Amino acid sequence: MTSHFKTAVKKNTTLLELDLRGNYIDDESCEAIADMIRNNNSLETLFLANNFIRDYGTSLILEALRENK
Repeated sequence: MTSHFKTAVKKNTTLLELDLRGNYIDDESCEAIADMIRNNNSLETLFLANNFIRDYGTSLILEALRENK
């Protein structure tokens, strides 16, 4: 993920849905997604199917969801 994308999504206050299906996202990219989840309070739906996310990446995202209330 590019730093411009990460910055834009983290600061966006109107984004409700983000579709990242089939984007070759791996566990390393999940660190950026988790950071985005922690800092974005408007996102309601995130699609991540058909990527290369394993247990570690899933745990990063789940922890970020727990922290973002």
